[in-house]
Amino acid sequence: MSLPDAGTGPTADGTGTPRVARARDPDRELVADIVDAFGDAAVDVEPTDREPLYEWIDTDGLAAILESSRYDCRLETVIWGHRTVVTPHAVEIYEPIGPVR
Repeated sequence: MSLPDAGTGPTADGTGTPRVARARDPDRELVADIVDAFGDAAVDVEPTDREPLYEWIDTDGLAAILESSRYDCRLETVIWGHRTVVTPHAVEIYEPIGPVR
């Protein structure tokens, strides 16, 4: 799989190539799937090196939206400087959108 150029990511119509796409495990917490997807993307997610995930997003709120939706939904946000797409079935991590803090 070829990786997109830095700064690319999903467009409004959902196109673009993720750096990694990881299937969600319905028996795990969403936060574990997100952190594992970043690990698969070779993004350092050690708490000592980065702000904690909860400072980027409300993980409980995100999980509640995904769990309460009667339809498939697609939520896009920026986590640790990377465009991130979360669905009930997968977590996708894209190349950084700029300097990663």
